[in-house]
Amino acid sequence: MRGTRISLCNPRIHQPFNAHFNWVGGPLDGTYSGAENIRGVWEKFTKAVGASKVSVDKLEESANPKGATVTANVQFEAKQPIKVRYVLTYRDGKIVSETWQIDPKLAVSGY
Repeated sequence: MRGTRISLCNPRIHQPFNAHFNWVGGPLDGTYSGAENIRGVWEKFTKAVGASKVSVDKLEESANPKGATVTANVQFEAKQPIKVRYVLTYRDGKIVSETWQIDPKLAVSGY
């Protein structure tokens, strides 16, 4: 999926009151709760990174009737490469938990 465009930061698909976003490492390290706080961290990220190309590798989904988990290795090519292990948990079609683990040694196909 090299060069695939994906929407990783759409606050409208987060559960408005129960969503949690865990950013592990880097300058935005922390836990953010609620749509407004999640939107704020995304605005900081997109402002800092600017236009970037996104590559996705090892995209996997695990699902059952209660929900689904999606994981991927993601690389943003911007001012400097940002490698992230990405984990999303969905319930009722909405994101309830999102984790970005900054990992400079992460393997992303094609890099």
